[in-house]
Order: sequence, then C-alpha cells, then structure tokens
Amino acid sequence: MFNKSNKFSLVIAFLTLLITSQSNGQAWQVERQYINLGAGIGSPYYVYATKVTMIPLQLSYEYAIDDNLGFGAIVGYASSYRTFPFIVYYPRALPLKASITWQYYYIPIGIRGCYHFLEKNKFLDLYGGVMFDDVITGANFESTDNVTQSQAGVKNPGKSGLTFGVYVGARCMLSNRFGVFAEAGYSISYFTLGVTGKL
Repeated sequence: MFNKSNKFSLVIAFLTLLITSQSNGQAWQVERQYINLGAGIGSPYYVYATKVTMIPLQLSYEYAIDDNLGFGAIVGYASSYRTFPFIVYYPRALPLKASITWQYYYIPIGIRGCYHFLEKNKFLDLYGGVMFDDVITGANFESTDNVTQSQAGVKNPGKSGLTFGVYVGARCMLSNRFGVFAEAGYSISYFTLGVTGKL
C-alpha cells in the first residue's frame, strides 16, 4: 500500500517528467493548433440580479498563423436564475401567494484574434486579443402552485445579440503537448483557468 509520502513523491515525479519532456518544442509554434478548455468566475452575460446556476465554461481553438498572430473560435455555456414572489388573484377567492422563477442560459459562439508577445519560449506564452461573438440567450419559466406564464402576465426575457470582448492571457506548457492557461478580461468570463493542448 502507498502511504501519503509515496503518493506525493509519485506526483512530484510525474510533474517533473512532464516538464522535462518539453524537448525542443516551444510554447507558441507557427502552424500549430491549440485547444483550451476552461472554467471561469463571473460573466458579463448574466442577466442583472440573477444568481449563478452554472459557472461559465468555455472551449476555444486557435491556429498559429506566424510568430505573433493567432486566429480561432470559441464557444461557451453559463446559466443563472432569478426567483421573485407573485400574487395570483382568482375570482371569488383569496389571493394566492406564489413564486415564479426564470432560468436563464447563455451560449456565446464567436471568433478570436490574438497577438502573442513571446517568441521561441519553451514554457511560457503571453498574449492579448479581441473577440466577436453572438450570445444566444434563452429563459425557461417555472412557478409554484401551477401558476402559468400567461397568468403571471410576463414575457420571456430571453434574447441574443452580438458582443465585443478583449482579454489577456498566459499559457504555460508542462510538456510538448499539454499545459495550463489563465485569461482575464471582458470575455465569456472575467477570469478563466483551464487546461490546454497543442496539436
């Protein structure tokens, strides 16, 4: 059986193997493809005064055009909700106190252009970029006491539209193929951490 010390030693050995397997690769290489999968904190897409149901998730793709420029696409998902009290008046009956809830979901799909500042660095890639996306927003209606949306007299607040974002990021390659990344800015989320793969 492995004790905690042995397990810790195995983890250190595995990370050391990843780092030393970098060989002659570079963090940012021309004509290579990069796939990022991350989770974020906060999002400009959340409807005001709603509570988070699912934190923002994003999947992005980028192609290295040259030593500095990259171009790609991004898709994400997030959700939130808002619950508030509502009173239904039935004929010849006492008012009924109920609650209604809007469950919102957000699916941004867009393109990104990026400038990479470091050239021929084996481990670190620093970059900044802009993105344009179409945010598909929808909402589902829920209520207590079988109150319908028509009884509540409210319309579906879901909408979609084009948005613009800017961001900065850093990618650290732990091996020639895999690494981690972090991004911050006005994007799918305000701050994102995740894993990256190089093809």
